[in-house]
Amino acid sequence: MKVQCELCPKMCLIQPGQSGECRVRINIDGVLRTVDGTEGSVQLWIENAVRGDTVEQMGLERNGPGLFGAQRQLMHVFDVIIFNIDRNDRNELYTLTDQKLHLIDHSRAFRTPHEVVPPSLPEPRPVSSETAARLRRLDRHELDRLIGDLLTPRQLEAVAVRRDALLVVLDAHGLLPDAD
Repeated sequence: MKVQCELCPKMCLIQPGQSGECRVRINIDGVLRTVDGTEGSVQLWIENAVRGDTVEQMGLERNGPGLFGAQRQLMHVFDVIIFNIDRNDRNELYTLTDQKLHLIDHSRAFRTPHEVVPPSLPEPRPVSSETAARLRRLDRHELDRLIGDLLTPRQLEAVAVRRDALLVVLDAHGLLPDAD
């Protein structure tokens, strides 16, 4: 069912599973998401952050064996699970003083397709033992406990199916450490 967004003067008529022109609001099963009962979005300002393309222009390595490389690997796992189809250099922010990667703009995430879309990595490498253990524990019951009040049942099911498929893909490519 289409839903009329009244957040801004554009008054978008949003199709199911789509977002408005500004990409802030998304129609999930005929419901526009709200924050504490108010239509809108939550935003966080990250002081002194630089975009991914800027990090590379500065001569720093984002994909290597260092800290950013490990954080980007987790980003790719996360993006596959939540079906974030819009990750790019402009929505990876880095703070150089504390060497952290901040992920922004998830307005096109949590769609309901079940397929796993592998990220294009310059050099795929095994996930850490800790990440593998956490992925294995992330079953439907754990998803319900952690984020069940934030997603629809269809979205939760899609996340659970993609998590299962991701484990199979990682294992098939020798990127998943053995369970302890």
